[in-house]
Amino acid sequence: MLEIKTGVPIPKGRKFGRDRKYPFADMNVGDCFDMPVTSDNPYRTQTNILSSLRHQKLTGLVPIANSFTTRFIKGEGVIRTWRTK
Repeated sequence: MLEIKTGVPIPKGRKFGRDRKYPFADMNVGDCFDMPVTSDNPYRTQTNILSSLRHQKLTGLVPIANSFTTRFIKGEGVIRTWRTK
């Protein structure tokens, strides 16, 4: 028969995956961040940002209700992402 124990603390688990590249979970409404465009196609960078956002929402790192928008700022060579809701 196995002994039932109470009050035994759970040890800290290992961390899987990698650190988040984009700070969606830390943003408040009105905050934004800039991601430099590193390829000839700025929309590839924009797609990567939105794919990461979708993944973070599906895994619960970012609440589903939060909304974001992105724009290519041609003069600065960045994709700027704002939290809108």
